[in-house]
Amino acid sequence: MSRHPEAGPGLVGRSAELAVLAASFDAARAGSGQLVIVRGPSGIGKTALLDRAGDGGTVLRASGDPAPYATVRNLLGLDPAHPVPDGEYPALQELHRLALDRVEVAPLVLVLDNADCCDDKSLRWLEFLLRRGADRPLLVVLAECSDGPVPYDRRLAGVAAAGRAKVIEPGPLGPDDVADVIRRELRRAPAPDFTTACAEASEGNPRSLLRLLAAVREEGVRPDKAGASRVAGLGAGLVRMAVRERVAHWSEPLRRVARAAAVFQAFDAGLVSSLSGLPIAAVVAAFALLRGHALPGEGDDECQLDVLSTVLDELGDAERGELRRRAARILNDAGEPVERVAEQLLALDSLGEPWMRGLLARASRRTGSRFALRCLARLAETDPGDVGARVDLAQALVEVDPWRAAPLLEEALPQVSEPHARAVIAELLGAISLTVRGVWAPSVVLSEALAALGTGGGEAETADEFETRVRLETLVRLRRAGSPAMLREPPDHPGDTPAERQALVAQALITTMRGTSATIAADFARRALSGPQPKTGWTASAAASVLFLADEFDEAITGVGKALLGAERRSAPWTDLLALSTRAWILAGAGEIADAAIDIADAAEIVEREPWGPKTTLHLATHALVLSNLGDIDRAVAVLEQAETTAGDGISPEDHYFLLAKSAVAWHRQDFDSALAHALRCGELLDEAGISNPVFAPWWLHAASLLARLGRAGEAAGLVERGEEMAAAWGTGRAKGLALMAKGTITRGPRALDALTEAAEVLAGTPAKSDHARAEALLGMALLRADDAVAAREHLRRSVDLSVRHGGWASATTARALLVSAGGRMSRVTDRVDLLTGREQKVAGIAARGASNSEIADTLSVTLRTVEVHLTSVYRKLGVVNRADLAPLFGSATASAES
Repeated sequence: MSRHPEAGPGLVGRSAELAVLAASFDAARAGSGQLVIVRGPSGIGKTALLDRAGDGGTVLRASGDPAPYATVRNLLGLDPAHPVPDGEYPALQELHRLALDRVEVAPLVLVLDNADCCDDKSLRWLEFLLRRGADRPLLVVLAECSDGPVPYDRRLAGVAAAGRAKVIEPGPLGPDDVADVIRRELRRAPAPDFTTACAEASEGNPRSLLRLLAAVREEGVRPDKAGASRVAGLGAGLVRMAVRERVAHWSEPLRRVARAAAVFQAFDAGLVSSLSGLPIAAVVAAFALLRGHALPGEGDDECQLDVLSTVLDELGDAERGELRRRAARILNDAGEPVERVAEQLLALDSLGEPWMRGLLARASRRTGSRFALRCLARLAETDPGDVGARVDLAQALVEVDPWRAAPLLEEALPQVSEPHARAVIAELLGAISLTVRGVWAPSVVLSEALAALGTGGGEAETADEFETRVRLETLVRLRRAGSPAMLREPPDHPGDTPAERQALVAQALITTMRGTSATIAADFARRALSGPQPKTGWTASAAASVLFLADEFDEAITGVGKALLGAERRSAPWTDLLALSTRAWILAGAGEIADAAIDIADAAEIVEREPWGPKTTLHLATHALVLSNLGDIDRAVAVLEQAETTAGDGISPEDHYFLLAKSAVAWHRQDFDSALAHALRCGELLDEAGISNPVFAPWWLHAASLLARLGRAGEAAGLVERGEEMAAAWGTGRAKGLALMAKGTITRGPRALDALTEAAEVLAGTPAKSDHARAEALLGMALLRADDAVAAREHLRRSVDLSVRHGGWASATTARALLVSAGGRMSRVTDRVDLLTGREQKVAGIAARGASNSEIADTLSVTLRTVEVHLTSVYRKLGVVNRADLAPLFGSATASAES
């Protein structure tokens, strides 16, 4: 009989988290693969929860290790030299077999601490295992630290998706829990003021609280009102003060060991012996003393080392710097990983020895982007005259913070004369200018840099030079896409290299902007997505956009998924934002409003946490369109007001979509004159940019419909004729359907019925579900005008069903009103809440008041899993992402939820 995790003496206030682990263990034992991610800051109790996962099964445990396959080797107890087959798939299969061989008692429980430190190959193996373990007795429990600039590791997204993860995020201990811990540690009931002071000083963090109480006990502070004053006054510094007082009584050898261990942040006898100058035996004895009696507080080595760093405070800056220089040399001479050596060098005021800069440069090439940025920034900072270091830093920043990268490149360009180096800088600046508002690389700079490289192709041209030349040619072609000079056919690159695939994306974009052939454009885009993508961030998203405009929705979603996967692996937030915004735009264009809203929410999270967030408006046009489709016009207006559509130098597609979004919102507000002005301005900008694609931003359809409504039939007819010509050239079903819908909108009688009937039939076979719903509604209106109410009801009902199914609440409401006027019967869609089932309304109503999932489950007498399923469905149907978004929707629904 298995034992469930229980809240023992060491785990206070974690009953809900333990319940999730217990339920997951039971489900795994019953043959359903489970994944639980425990996410939280240091000291919140993640490891303690992991200790309670899996009693009664075969438990394999390890901590994340960045070396390739190191984590899975540790999990499976394999020797570091154990061979792994060549090729990813054979290696994954072999490791999968070895894992199954270790199952003695079901379920197999894999416990991985510090998963955010895990190597990519082991994460890929976990994803492989989870995808094949959905119906197996398997439980995987990961702990992920949320400290640092990025609150979660996006590399774990694939693992989370494969395992349909449950996420546990232990919060700070509440007042009652803090009181329980105080009572246990001090063996006395605390006064309320003392409990409050301890809760505030520790911020409810269990590790911090234990350290604080250990220091309180050492100082003889009583848990009463007077003691509360002392705790409040000392706060977090109490522990450090206690350490400093104790250090004053330490022997010099013990101090030397403590300092060395603090510098290395490790109880490594060999390294500490080298830095302290003491024999290993003396170091080991000192470690025992430090762990056992010399330090206040409890916990593992990590806790102790954190406290121990206080001993460095007694040293001056020069002494600390010299200690770290010696530590760096010792680590380097011992062959330790460059990352570990680099950590010491980054703490120095200056890099006085030549080997230090070289090592930081190597570390920047071998580590993840966040750490690489620290190394590159330090190299550029220590030698402002090193143009190469500044360019390297800019290259690393392109996908992370392009606003910081651009000025570095602009400063470096005039200082470089060598053609290839200059071309690299110009190409990076040009790539940034494609997607970042406010950054502009003049076309003459790109053209001059390309001319200096020559035509290329000779035997003397290296692979790097070839890649740079092709990327630069691509940027120049994109800049001149609307000019006659670019009408000649470009070189047909085979797509064998990242730069060639970028060139194929450019040709796909140019073909799309001209609207000449969807088939040809889609072929270019497919070839561009056939291999690894360049790291400039925009190519996969651009190729996916082309595929969507060519009516290849599934391929488009797969393509943008490649961009997201690459961004996650490289920790590239700007590329991540670009890909999420692109997918949201594709989903919204296809009428998948609820799914688009989820991607917009993810994009907004990135914008909120990144320092460049306030500078970008990349996702806001789609956000406004999504909100208008949901009928939330006030929020849509607020989003548009947030975005300033400054034209700047050149034209950005963003501006077209903002104008189209403004037109849609003004239409919803019955401000038809403003809606028309925005649509016509959108058309002017597209004409100036040489864009004549009917579905790129279908302003002509909006404008024609508005002109017809305003009684300007002649002007409307001219736009419809233009739309028909563009649709015939582009050749997709959606383009043809929009042209037919426009024709049916501006005409009356049998011609309108014929056009709208064909439009609905054509659009039914395309990815554009919202356009199909609109065509069905327009056809229903036309049939009502023709006094055919029976046929009208059929098409209006279909429009409502399509809109509800895909989250278009505003369209559903309008079509339902028309249906009722035609004599049809349908329950009212007076609120988005009406799109939910009765049980979903109850769950959402309670959640809107701030109740946790556990509290909802208790209230409704259902399982946690049932609550999770219902909330997921609620969020998708309503286009919201959290409880805070539910609150304004359930002001009137709360009573029904309670009943």
